[in-house]
Amino acid sequence: RNMKNKALIVGIVLLFIGASVVSGVQIKSNPEPLHRGWLYVGGSGPGNYTTIQSAVDAANPGDTVYVYNGIYYENVLIEKDDIRLIGEDKYNTIINGSTGDGNGIFIYNCDYVNVSHFTIRNAQPSAGGPSPQGNGVYILAYSMGERGETANTNTLFDCIICNNSNVGVYLHAYDIDAFANNNLILDCEISNNGL
Repeated sequence: RNMKNKALIVGIVLLFIGASVVSGVQIKSNPEPLHRGWLYVGGSGPGNYTTIQSAVDAANPGDTVYVYNGIYYENVLIEKDDIRLIGEDKYNTIINGSTGDGNGIFIYNCDYVNVSHFTIRNAQPSAGGPSPQGNGVYILAYSMGERGETANTNTLFDCIICNNSNVGVYLHAYDIDAFANNNLILDCEISNNGL
């Protein structure tokens, strides 16, 4: 019986030592932080951005850009993977692309971008700008001599896309080594666009 008690005590001590060693070892299978950052546009909070584009430019892959209700006269270019762009309310969070600078939202050579809860309207082509422009949302994979450029697995959800001079949503893979696959348009109202 005394031998069993000693074995039990030694076992418990070894268990605590083992737990201490394991907790001191860092396993780095995923070097990215587990949390996502949130950036805010509009509203009255400290540090909120005044334009969607400035928040998108400051975002890192994995971040969310949350846009409060309002009319934003801009054309938004997204060139980073895994960005979430979320409007407060699709009827009152409006991207008005009438500034003449191209497309309402331009998702260029990036994957896993999610856009939801916006009205995107009035996109106009810029004078002398590259074609095609004036789209509500333009998702483009364009190789420009590089190999394997992609615009894959992007999502448009619960948006109103209307009154744009060209098309509501233009999905395009330009060049033999460019791919635009598995993109999803879900619960969007697309109407009264030029084409």
